[in-house]
Amino acid sequence: MDREVNIDRRVKKTRQVLKDALISLMAEKDFSNITVQDITRVADVNRATFYSHYHDKIDLIQKIAEEILNELNAILMKKSDGLRSYDLLVQIFEHLSEHSEFYTIMLSSNRFPGFWKKLYAIFRNATSRSTEFSDSDDSIPQDILNSYILGAYFGVVIQWIKRGMPYSPKYMAEKLANIKTVI
Repeated sequence: MDREVNIDRRVKKTRQVLKDALISLMAEKDFSNITVQDITRVADVNRATFYSHYHDKIDLIQKIAEEILNELNAILMKKSDGLRSYDLLVQIFEHLSEHSEFYTIMLSSNRFPGFWKKLYAIFRNATSRSTEFSDSDDSIPQDILNSYILGAYFGVVIQWIKRGMPYSPKYMAEKLANIKTVI
């Protein structure tokens, strides 16, 4: 049993250093100019090790994005567990901050339009599940209200990331929670 745990730890560690290597390389140069050899050099692993975990660099970036977006989606799903808006917003902004380098790279590059779509879809699904604004004004159809809220939240998140996250996650959560009460 201990042997399995150690193997799992080694596999996790290897995958993490490969992910970190790719993200750091993407901060330096365009994804299309990064080779598997570059990734393995930075990660200090051999190519055979890379290929035992991933098919190619595209598989690696897709796995990284999937993992991080699944983590974000799990946070947003907590809303249905009765988490208060402010607390949920803090967790969202903390997640974004924890993965700041990845989000900054992915959102500043036009090379990954699928990432934008997936991120937007996660926020859209969370917005459509939200009932916080449903009784704000019966004359506004829910789909219009959801689109407005989604555009506002998504826009704030994107600008916060693009500006280098100049405010803390708690500050951002507080300000967005205050804006929500004004609406």
